[in-house]
Amino acid sequence: GYTEATRPVWTPSAPSANMIDNLTNKAAFTIATASSLTVQGSALISEATKGAVTGKLVSATKFGAARTLYNTDVFNLAYRVQLTSN
Repeated sequence: GYTEATRPVWTPSAPSANMIDNLTNKAAFTIATASSLTVQGSALISEATKGAVTGKLVSATKFGAARTLYNTDVFNLAYRVQLTSN
């Protein structure tokens, strides 16, 4: 798990070149675990309540390789959305 009381809010920078992201204001999760925690992906969800199953799933991704985290590690997460045309 993580120690934050709510899910971090996605706070993007101004859009540029058909992209918007939160690379300058990454979501930080302080890990709380007795041993280790394996993170295999992430999601951008509209509901800030920790553990909620409501809200909208905006984006989800599975990492190319799992991340192993330990107690008190801080996991910083950023999302980038890019628009392209066919």
